[in-house]
Amino acid sequence: MIRPVRADGRIDSGGVFTPIHRPRVIERIASASIARIVLIIAPAGYGKSVALRQYLETVTEPFVRYDVHSENAALLGFVRGFADRLSEIAPHVRKTVSGAYEKCLKAPSPGIDLAMWMHAHIKAFSGIIVIDDLHIAEHDPEITKFIVSLAERTKGRVKWVIASRTALDLPVASWMAYGDTNLSIDEIDLRFTIDEARATAKAARVGVRDEELAEILEMTDGWPTALSFALRSSTRSVDLRGIAASTREMVYSFLAEQVYKGLSPDEQQFLKFASLLPEIDLTVLKHADFDRGKHIVEELRSRVSFIYADRPGVYRCHDLFRDFLKHELELEGEIAYGRMRLQAADALEKAGNIPAALTLYGQAASDANVLRLLEYLGFGLVEQGHDDAVQSALGELPADVLRTHSWVLGMRALHEAGVGKFDKAESLFERAIVKASGPEAHAQLAIRLALVLINQGRDVTQLLEPLLALSGISQEARGEVAAILAGYYALTNNRKMAEAAIEHATDVLRTVDSDVVRAKMWQRLGFASQYLGDTESAKKAGMQAAELAIEGGLYSLASRAYILLSNSYYLEDDVPRRLWYAQQAALTATKAGNSLDVQVSLITMLDVEAQRGNAERAKAIELQLAGVTTSDVNRLLNILPARALRFAWEGAFGEAHRAISGAWERQAFPCDRIAAGAACAL
Repeated sequence: MIRPVRADGRIDSGGVFTPIHRPRVIERIASASIARIVLIIAPAGYGKSVALRQYLETVTEPFVRYDVHSENAALLGFVRGFADRLSEIAPHVRKTVSGAYEKCLKAPSPGIDLAMWMHAHIKAFSGIIVIDDLHIAEHDPEITKFIVSLAERTKGRVKWVIASRTALDLPVASWMAYGDTNLSIDEIDLRFTIDEARATAKAARVGVRDEELAEILEMTDGWPTALSFALRSSTRSVDLRGIAASTREMVYSFLAEQVYKGLSPDEQQFLKFASLLPEIDLTVLKHADFDRGKHIVEELRSRVSFIYADRPGVYRCHDLFRDFLKHELELEGEIAYGRMRLQAADALEKAGNIPAALTLYGQAASDANVLRLLEYLGFGLVEQGHDDAVQSALGELPADVLRTHSWVLGMRALHEAGVGKFDKAESLFERAIVKASGPEAHAQLAIRLALVLINQGRDVTQLLEPLLALSGISQEARGEVAAILAGYYALTNNRKMAEAAIEHATDVLRTVDSDVVRAKMWQRLGFASQYLGDTESAKKAGMQAAELAIEGGLYSLASRAYILLSNSYYLEDDVPRRLWYAQQAALTATKAGNSLDVQVSLITMLDVEAQRGNAERAKAIELQLAGVTTSDVNRLLNILPARALRFAWEGAFGEAHRAISGAWERQAFPCDRIAAGAACAL
């Protein structure tokens, strides 16, 4: 192979690497897209991502492209990354990730439940959804179930293009049988032809005889990345002859070694640092004192083929070469590896990527940095859908820290509560409160423990009442405590204490800036007012809570506010408004991914339709309820009164009596017991 010599005497490197245009492959993808699902299944280095990028440049339909990265390998990370990419068409979906994920953890298939939640946010979208590098998520089968279920729900409006090294558990045979997909685009389709190899050599400004080019193409089996590396490093066919019969990984390692050897020590060090980052972000590089980061990246791009521009200020390194770089870093020893992890973590933290920084601090065994971030940002990270990063960092901490540190205990408790292990969560929260570093930490931990206890019908007065007299806590924490107590007092018929707590919370509410806290407080105050029989105050609070929650994308909270409003109009016998608010509650609960709130909303709608005598609609809602997975073992008790009323409308009084006779005494609330008991007597 021959490279031209530039005027300054340096070897011409071919300029910034730009993949050649491959019309043949673009046409192949376009023809496959006649079906609603396109599959591109080929090993690493066959140009799947490049082919996708070139194809998408030709389409006129709206599209969303989701590149799966290592932090998206488990279900939570996958849906979080997907939600990030959908922000333009579903601006509030990202805010609901944590709640939706937490609510579906006990479902038989969390992936299927999350597909219903995601669909509620994107059901108005028509276009193409592209998922690249799906193989990164191959170890979590729920991700495949999520994609399959979501693809089924979007049939008729969305086309899917999925690129992966393997087919995972995708139902390819079924999709083909029903005409949803055609034959997958595979490595045979993506291999370089001799014309494409010639165009690649020309782009790299390499003079190579057709005979030798054909021999390299044959030895690399048309593998685009390997051939590109061979040309960029001037690897000759004679150099490849000794390993041509080896595995694909051996061929790649050999070629990567040739490229790596041609770099300066500074460039090698820069690349090893970059391999630890989620992406090569120029902002992060500046915080790592790589002031010439952009110059180094562009210089590398002019000589190698494994770095490419992703978006302004952000580059990516080919994942195969990134693995090679990490291997080189490991060879330097654990001390050097740990030092570079700390450098990368510090730069990521300064750039604002706290989840990635936390993960690297954990891997570097930097306990002090992990604890510092958890103390200031831990609860916020969980609520923003980064529980996986938190749990990863916790998993790297020593056993004595896991047992004794207040915020670590709190993070563990929050996780256990999320998966339904309330006894363990309660124990961890109590230990965390005892070891709390100050009043604010004490209050934040106590509030979260109180919510766990209330959901089990437990007393929270001894836990929360002392906080109202505690100095040193924020107005937000004080307001939340007062509002929670107001609801608890009202629920337990302590009218005097409830009214005092409502007044206290209302006073604090005027000084609270956070719209999130304000929305929570209004919803709880509305609940308390409703139990005290103050319907007008309940409606006012419910409207305030719903408005703030919708503006902030707090759909689970909005759903509960709408149920509050629906129940308020029930007391006024305003059936149309009760039904409308119940429908809004169901819609927002679905967007929140909260199946229990979906159930409550549907039961309310069922009750309304049964009272109206709309038997067909009542039957349809019962079918919807059957498809909702929740942990509520008493769901049937809530359905039976409406079912009995439907039977009565149809004249089947014996069936009506059998349906309600065993259920009316077990209704949770007095007003429901009275109504159901009267219906049973009738």
